[in-house]
Amino acid sequence: MLPGLNFPTVREQSLKSLWYDSDGFNAYRGTGWMKAPCSTCEHKERDLGGCRCQAYMLTQDPNAAD
Repeated sequence: MLPGLNFPTVREQSLKSLWYDSDGFNAYRGTGWMKAPCSTCEHKERDLGGCRCQAYMLTQDPNAAD
């Protein structure tokens, strides 16, 4: 689990609600969350910033470049 994110289950909410309304599934959609160098990279729309779990494990910051 990434710190600060909640991932409810389909036992608690509908799949549609989970996907569109939960913080856990929306935190890293798009590119607005990215820090440099990812935010300024010409490939950010293609790779979407890489893996947040890997970034967290390497740096203890899920928003960091991985």
